[in-house]
Amino acid sequence: RNEFQALTDLGVALTGPQSPVKAGQELTYTATISQRGEIAATGVSLTIPLPAGVKFVSAAFLQGALGETNEVIVYNLGNLENGQQTTFSFVVRPTLAGKIIIAGNIGGNEPDPIVSNNSDALELVVEGGSLTQPLLSVQRLDGQRLQLSVTSDVVRSFRIQASTNLVNWIDLTNFTGQSFGVTLTDAGSPNLRQRFYRVVSP
Repeated sequence: RNEFQALTDLGVALTGPQSPVKAGQELTYTATISQRGEIAATGVSLTIPLPAGVKFVSAAFLQGALGETNEVIVYNLGNLENGQQTTFSFVVRPTLAGKIIIAGNIGGNEPDPIVSNNSDALELVVEGGSLTQPLLSVQRLDGQRLQLSVTSDVVRSFRIQASTNLVNWIDLTNFTGQSFGVTLTDAGSPNLRQRFYRVVSP
């Protein structure tokens, strides 16, 4: 006796903006997810790993649940019946100039022999450099000491420099600025009549 196994046929197709776009611009993508197999598909999930410098903003969907960990979007749909189709829209924001690829891969618990439609990808050119310049803030502490804080939305190397005349500058410290920022105290500031600061990226 011959036994036949019923199969699923999951598919995903991506649509999104056209090149070029600007760094810092919010971009909306839509994934159209379909199921054309012989039986219902269970445990269906769409995985979208985000490239470096691309931040997740939001998502909209009709069923299931959303997870986002370490810049990987995981959309858990649950079950899809034969012939069912749904959409998943998501918004991302690139922070650096360059070429990015947004790709999605769909899968489920059951065998899916047609793998050619299980993934899709879109390439995009981002212009405009980094999203923002680093932000430097100064707060006065007790004893006239000054606390300097630098925040940045991208990981870059920065130098904090100080001057008394806006002509001659000295380095206070080198560090790598990240989203949570870096804070230091200028111990020499109480002895000076005036003090200027700036952030320099090597």
